[in-house]
Amino acid sequence: LLRRTPSSGADRFIQDAIINGLARKADVTLLRGVGTDNSPKGVRQFVLDNGDADCTFNSSGTSLQNKVTDLSQAIRVVQENNIPFANAGFVFDKRTEWGLKSTLTADGEFVFMPEMAAGALMGFPYKTTTAMPTNIGTGSNKAEVLFYNFGHFLVGETDSLELTVSPDGAYHNGSSVQSGLSQDTTPIRALLRHDSQSRFRGLEGSLIQDVAWA
Repeated sequence: LLRRTPSSGADRFIQDAIINGLARKADVTLLRGVGTDNSPKGVRQFVLDNGDADCTFNSSGTSLQNKVTDLSQAIRVVQENNIPFANAGFVFDKRTEWGLKSTLTADGEFVFMPEMAAGALMGFPYKTTTAMPTNIGTGSNKAEVLFYNFGHFLVGETDSLELTVSPDGAYHNGSSVQSGLSQDTTPIRALLRHDSQSRFRGLEGSLIQDVAWA
């Protein structure tokens, strides 16, 4: 129906859907991209490739002391690499966020909640995103916590979003080329050109793996 009876509203709806999809893709790639298939390398991969085994480690457990130890170590190993802090902070998933927020002392007092209510953790800002999975690691049900100096992560971008509409053109559906004419579809190509680089080869970050704090 949108194709047969086009309108400015329909065009805007489709354009917004494409832009939102690209934003999601960029979020995932710049966080977790491995740098293959013409995609930029994400901050996680830079940390994994930095050559310092201390920067990537498994969580020590689920107790309050384990959480404090892991978070402290994530910060400490970066400091020990003599990296000047620049926009440093944590990134993790929503499940981990609520696991931390709901952590209690032996007396039933919230440990991290007051600071996290202000958007900080261990003195640094934190962000959550669904781009950080919760189905990895041991048992395929673990998460990861990233600590990174985002001021040292460089993203290059050329031009702006390029949209190409090709009525009745051909497209690839992941396994074969399809004809837009025979499928009665209008292919739309969206291009963004990015590249990424780490100022200190990934030593400006750390990664806690096998996290199960909720």
